[in-house]
Amino acid sequence: MTRAITFAVLAVLVTMVLVAVGVTLYRAEKHAVAVQADLFQIKERSYALAVELAQMRAALAQKRAEKSQPVDGDDLVEALEELRRWHSVRPIPDLASETLDIGHVKTLRVDIRPFDARVPLAVAEDRAGWEPGNDSDLPYPWPTRDGETVFSAFYYAVNASIIMRRWRATGDKRFLALIAGLEAARERETVREGTSAFIAAEHPLALASSTLPAGWRSAFSNAFVVVGLLDLHEATADESYLNLARSYVAGLTNARTAEKLWRIDASQYLWFEEYPAIEGRPTSVINGHIGSVLALHRYWTVTGDKTVLPLIRAGIATAARYMWKVRNPGGISAYWLHDSKTPDYGPVRATNFADALLAISGHRIFRELSDALKTDMPIR
Repeated sequence: MTRAITFAVLAVLVTMVLVAVGVTLYRAEKHAVAVQADLFQIKERSYALAVELAQMRAALAQKRAEKSQPVDGDDLVEALEELRRWHSVRPIPDLASETLDIGHVKTLRVDIRPFDARVPLAVAEDRAGWEPGNDSDLPYPWPTRDGETVFSAFYYAVNASIIMRRWRATGDKRFLALIAGLEAARERETVREGTSAFIAAEHPLALASSTLPAGWRSAFSNAFVVVGLLDLHEATADESYLNLARSYVAGLTNARTAEKLWRIDASQYLWFEEYPAIEGRPTSVINGHIGSVLALHRYWTVTGDKTVLPLIRAGIATAARYMWKVRNPGGISAYWLHDSKTPDYGPVRATNFADALLAISGHRIFRELSDALKTDMPIR
């Protein structure tokens, strides 16, 4: 009896100790979370003060210039440039670093969410009134350049989406004949290295101060071909389309091919490049990069292949950093980092992309970005 009581007392004491330890750990965890929140607020306040200081410097230099007082060197230009830099850089919560097959990159610590990436990629719309007249009568005919018809990965994806939607609705075999023509055009533009496939442009392209020679490759092109092939696979359940999509994803992300469609910048941000470098300078086209990220997200949605998730998180981190840099407060955002004075010819997509990245990541920085871009530009 005495032994039983002793054991009971010991059990009570152990339980009390465990409860006390649990409470202590819980309080410590709450305190750590509070400290982390305080540190983030301090960081944001420091950023706000830095912006305020830059604004005051710019205003002071402006006043000196208005009063014809001597300005020390290029004080005004320097102050305005500092202000521009501060406005283009936002502290990004939840940044992390990760070592991937392609190298060491920054990523966002977020859970990637399901979302139909075809909508912001503008490939989910129909073309009212269109009916095929013959086997080459596409909803959106191939574009022309200097009088020649050229392949476009974007048109490939849009046409594949529309044709497959019509075929599923009607069962009309004319639509399958159109797909055969689309596939022949895609294959003519394709080169392969092992298991990786690339769209290699058949024609040269004049771009900025340079001309890209025939055969140039593009992350944007690979990405939109992937989107089109996934639509074909979903509509037909034909595994060959899915296998082709995998080969273009491999080309988009491969670290071992002779020519890479991505780069990692000096700050460890991953870029998917729409165009090769011009005179040694990266082009850094915003919509080409984000389009590639959304195509990888579409691929993950259809296949469940989790190997692309770290690349998606890394690509989203790059957007969180650089979409602010191309923003032009009160005006149209820049098309690329290569020349910040070139406005985007499709300004609506910037807000659509910001909303899509918010839906995919749930990260608040994209809500702030979306609000800012909608203040500047058209909304649709």
